[in-house]
Amino acid sequence: MHDFLKLKLSPYWIGAISEKRKLVKVSICYSQKDLYSSLRVAGNGETGFSSFLKRLKQDLLSYWQGEKVDFTTYPLKLDGYPPFQKKVWRLTQEIPYGEVRSYKWIAKRLGSKGYRAVGQALTHNPFPLIIPCHRVIGEDKTLGGYSSGPEIKRKLLAKEGIYLACLYE
Repeated sequence: MHDFLKLKLSPYWIGAISEKRKLVKVSICYSQKDLYSSLRVAGNGETGFSSFLKRLKQDLLSYWQGEKVDFTTYPLKLDGYPPFQKKVWRLTQEIPYGEVRSYKWIAKRLGSKGYRAVGQALTHNPFPLIIPCHRVIGEDKTLGGYSSGPEIKRKLLAKEGIYLACLYE
């Protein structure tokens, strides 16, 4: 059985699914309906609410209030994901709060020139915020993509005190 968390952090909805004290998926959406769809939660989405997700809820609330939160302590269910994606995600988790790195920076650390492949791996990140792919931008300081949309990426970066000129063009 999966446990489900939904949280309204205006103007967004953040939700998570966990199983056996591991995160299965996290989503950030503009509406509750989109959140249910993204997390593939049927009905009203009310299933279990574990102490594990209660801790995540508190950490998400703290983060949203501008506090530095270490999300690396949350175990992730990574079964079935390709090794390259997992390597990109692990490296992305090392990017400190309030800092950004480029797709190229990640690729170089992986011994690759495939920074577009890094971007694709981050597009498939099932754990936004937990794996902070919003902290990855273009080498030329362009915003780059974000699975939840560029507006949410801008908002998350601003919450961490990151105000790049490219974010407001």
